[in-house]
Amino acid sequence: MNAAPDLVAPIEGWRTWLVATDRGEPRLRSVVRGDRWEPRQRFVAVCPDACGSVAIGPHAPPSAGCTCGVHAARVRSEAAGHLAPPSRRTGVAAIGRVALWGGVIEGDFGWRASFAYPVRLELVAWRDDPDVAADLDWARRSLERSYGVPVAVGIAHFDRDGLTPAPLEASPLRPW
Repeated sequence: MNAAPDLVAPIEGWRTWLVATDRGEPRLRSVVRGDRWEPRQRFVAVCPDACGSVAIGPHAPPSAGCTCGVHAARVRSEAAGHLAPPSRRTGVAAIGRVALWGGVIEGDFGWRASFAYPVRLELVAWRDDPDVAADLDWARRSLERSYGVPVAVGIAHFDRDGLTPAPLEASPLRPW
């Protein structure tokens, strides 16, 4: 007898990416590890050698005894927090919805999964510069074409800490 799957559709969560130019085209990269997310290919989670889970031995992500897997937040503000550190206030980033499937573990703030792919993206820039505006439009069109997902340009504003990624209240992609 075959068991029915627990889920028949992917879980959607919030995630952030850096946008880097690779071979003349914008590509998504993980904020924390810098992994490249290839267009039109599922992102496959790996457990890094230095994950600190020596006690559980080799395993496929995600694992309950480890922190590995593709991470996604339950709420947008939690994901946006990964773009806040001053060390990342350069260039262009993206925030958006990501589909998660395969093995999925739910946590307090979101999920960790075996596989993922972006569903919708919103580009955010930290520099108030006319060249950046042109880059955002080029990146939006290129990412939309490459990844096959809707891409919008977010609204950033200045506050007492400088230019921040703050399309949280006024996003063209909300609500999801």
